[in-house]
Amino acid sequence: MNKLLHILLLLFIAIFLHAQDKKNIAQFTKDDVLELTYDELLEMPFEDVIELAEIVGVSLEDLIEMLLNKDVVSASKKIETNFEAPLSTSVISYDEIVSSGARSIEEALRLVPGLIVREKTNGNFDIHIRGNDNLPAHHLFVYSENSISLVMIDGRPVYNYVHGGTFWETLPIGLADIDRIEVIRGPSSALYGPNAVSGVVNIITKRQTEEKLSVTGNVQAGAQKTVISDFSVGKKINKYLSFRATSNFETLNRNTDKLYVHRFNKKEWGYLTKQQLDTLRTFSPLENEWFNVFDPHDDINAMYPSPILARQRFGANGYLVYRPKKDVCFDLKGGYQYSQVLSTTMGDNPTSYAGRVSNTQYADFVAMVKGLKVQTNILSGWQDIVRCDTGFKVDILNLNTNLEYDINYGNLNLKPGFAFQLAGYNDLPYLRRADQGFLNGEKSLWTTAISLRADYLIREKIRLIGAIRGEGYNTHNKMYLSYQSVLSYKLNNVHHFRIVASKANRSPFLLDSYADFLWNRDGRPMPGYIQYNGQKNIDLLTMRTIEIGYRIKPVKNVQADIEFFVSKTKNFGALYPDSLNLNGFSNASGRPYVSMLFGNIGLESEQSGVTYNLSWIPDKNIVLRFFGTYQQTSLQNVISFSPDSAIVYMFSAAMSGSGYSTHFPDERDQNINNVSTPEFYGGIVAEFKLFNQKLTLASNLYAYSKHELQTKYGQQQIDEKFVLNLNGSYKLLNNKAKVSLNIRNLLGKKREFAYMDEIGRLFLLGLSITL
Repeated sequence: MNKLLHILLLLFIAIFLHAQDKKNIAQFTKDDVLELTYDELLEMPFEDVIELAEIVGVSLEDLIEMLLNKDVVSASKKIETNFEAPLSTSVISYDEIVSSGARSIEEALRLVPGLIVREKTNGNFDIHIRGNDNLPAHHLFVYSENSISLVMIDGRPVYNYVHGGTFWETLPIGLADIDRIEVIRGPSSALYGPNAVSGVVNIITKRQTEEKLSVTGNVQAGAQKTVISDFSVGKKINKYLSFRATSNFETLNRNTDKLYVHRFNKKEWGYLTKQQLDTLRTFSPLENEWFNVFDPHDDINAMYPSPILARQRFGANGYLVYRPKKDVCFDLKGGYQYSQVLSTTMGDNPTSYAGRVSNTQYADFVAMVKGLKVQTNILSGWQDIVRCDTGFKVDILNLNTNLEYDINYGNLNLKPGFAFQLAGYNDLPYLRRADQGFLNGEKSLWTTAISLRADYLIREKIRLIGAIRGEGYNTHNKMYLSYQSVLSYKLNNVHHFRIVASKANRSPFLLDSYADFLWNRDGRPMPGYIQYNGQKNIDLLTMRTIEIGYRIKPVKNVQADIEFFVSKTKNFGALYPDSLNLNGFSNASGRPYVSMLFGNIGLESEQSGVTYNLSWIPDKNIVLRFFGTYQQTSLQNVISFSPDSAIVYMFSAAMSGSGYSTHFPDERDQNINNVSTPEFYGGIVAEFKLFNQKLTLASNLYAYSKHELQTKYGQQQIDEKFVLNLNGSYKLLNNKAKVSLNIRNLLGKKREFAYMDEIGRLFLLGLSITL
């Protein structure tokens, strides 16, 4: 039904194409001109472009440069060009994303330096900023998730506080909502709060600037029953009030319906159909009974209703902006999303795949009155993190409130702030018994923070920035401090130097703090019972980083950026056994009782690397970018065995002793290279406009070097891969319509994430209409 609705909307737009009028250049203000995109500028007659340059008060060449060098806000929470940004920052615009053919926000991040982006199943990606992934190794898949980067939409955090990280499919917005995406590499908690440890992805949505009714629609469809569409309508009602409404829908299938089953009972099972998986049973002479690889209570058909479906989602959003004065603005946003994906499991399943279903809604209000900015937002709904697996479905209620005030004394800017965050989750409504869940009721994390940022400019060349933030948590009895200090030197409009020292921490998570779950493993191999226990007040993961950066702009159409970084991360935490009992509780079954406790494990990571980025516009119709990252990550105090191996070790100690053991294996490895982060990752982006900008040809090559994923189920090498994407589009009907041919992963089928799908070629045809 959603697919049909979007197609009908596009047809409706096409019928009324002829009714649209040409933009009246004489009515443009300076702000209107600066809101234009580079592509929109190219579409205009030459005499109109000259007139726009006169409105801004710059030369034609300078106007083109201003629109190419988009403003960035996230790096310092003030508007400035990317060349002047004091941190390691990249910006990709909506036009760049659409020209590249990226199907989603996640795939678009392959255009950004310093990001590792690997596709698990069709449209579902694993994303890390600078790596530090799969830590600790030899554990559950959940520890391969990125829990140290913060994703935001217009400054609103989008984060999963059950065990950390971002469920990208739950973002309610689509590509039609995006103005640009800003990415900060490096610790940024002093600016944005906890979990901005390795960096920030801030998605900035569009604002309605046109007084006439504007309508857009886009749809792509093709192989593997892929359909991706979005629709938007907006109008500036008067000079004070504007609105936008958008919707998006997508469905993507896998290229197989098989699921990978890990080694079980000394046999490699590999990829099996759902029917094969459901009937997979083995007999244990030792236990004299049959065992199913799943929990006997699990319903395979409910867990995997359609193994061929990789991703399906629907989102709707509304935007209302009221700006009665230049320094007063009220901004209200709200939306809804429903999504389901098949990706890596967050639990302890015999297969690497699990479904995830989410149904949430949000509201976000921002008030800016002179120097005061107040932002408050709420997210509610439910998520089934491991589909139909007992204990993983939760109700959500997250609340964030931030206050900041700008104070200016000449060249000194001060920005004091206060923040409050509530993350509440409740699994009780979905449990068959009150003790079956990980939380067994409503649990919450409370965070309060105060911050201060100072920005001082000395003689227009030297800029000193300092930011500090103190945070307190209801699960901890001490305050955590994050900081950021920057020395920026702009020698002239050609050379820009910077050095940054920063520290950031991750927040507590619900499972880490509150887990209280007794798993009765009746009908499964030993141990008979596993008790999972959370622990409050453990040391929070913390990263310290030093960066040295240099930007050069030798000519107006070339900009290069190189950054050297060194970081140290400590206080990793994980779930490991702390005791094993052959007596007492387990007497009734004669099988061991294991207690698992979340705590600090002593692991430390030391990383060093360099990222380069070169942008070259040899002609107004040609854009080229080259970027890449080389890094090395050394690990100390590494636990090189799985929790299951530790249980076996403790079982042997209990058998030879009193029947009870708390002796965890004390072996640790030093100076180990983190093989899960590729040593190189980067890409090349090229865009060409032909036939008076009617035809656009774009290609992007993304590559990473060989690396390895290590989980409790084994380890699997991921070979180096070159991902080549091609997208061609042609404008029709006086540039109001556009058709496209999009080819993803042209170089063929290859696995990008261990135990997941082999990602192959995907051909899509597209239609876009703009009124």
